[in-house]
Amino acid sequence: MLWKLNRKKYKDVYVTLEQLKVKANYANKINIYVDYFDKSYSGTALSKSTILLSRKLVKLYDDEQETPLKSILALKFAHLINGDSIKQMKSDRKHDIHTVRLINIIKEIRAEIVGANLIGFLPNEINEAQNILMEKNGGTKNIKVAYEARYPTRIQIKYFAKRYSNLTKNVIYYFISSYFRHMDIKDKTRQEEIKVKVEARFL
Repeated sequence: MLWKLNRKKYKDVYVTLEQLKVKANYANKINIYVDYFDKSYSGTALSKSTILLSRKLVKLYDDEQETPLKSILALKFAHLINGDSIKQMKSDRKHDIHTVRLINIIKEIRAEIVGANLIGFLPNEINEAQNILMEKNGGTKNIKVAYEARYPTRIQIKYFAKRYSNLTKNVIYYFISSYFRHMDIKDKTRQEEIKVKVEARFL
């Protein structure tokens, strides 16, 4: 069940969205809906004009914990402007499992970096949002477990979001190398095959 986020009650959220759009030079109208089916503290970039925020995330905002919602809003907006669509996701899935995981991990860290930069979060705000989201969503500190789920850890998100404003080669190659190490991929030919596919996706 979806309900449009009330503009009057959540004026500050819509102001934040407009600020994101101005900074990214994004002209399309975007609607925000509350997703009552999503049981996590998260959201979805459903299309170029629609962002969903979970009811639990909105409830946190109502309880005066604002950074998680703003962080997720910026994250989903970053996915939207980066073209991380459902169609693109289906195209990415044509690869082998390791390449698929790496592509998703890098897409997520890119959106986290870009989102934090666009919203203008200070380091303490990045920490606060990620710490709350990790606590509420039960995130893992184990890098291998996170990679198997196709995500960076919250610790990695905090580190890179505070130091970068966009995805760079250094970030991409860090995650390629880290993935090979933690997933115990030692065969050089296999490594090169995966690396070439990831480079083609992002460089």
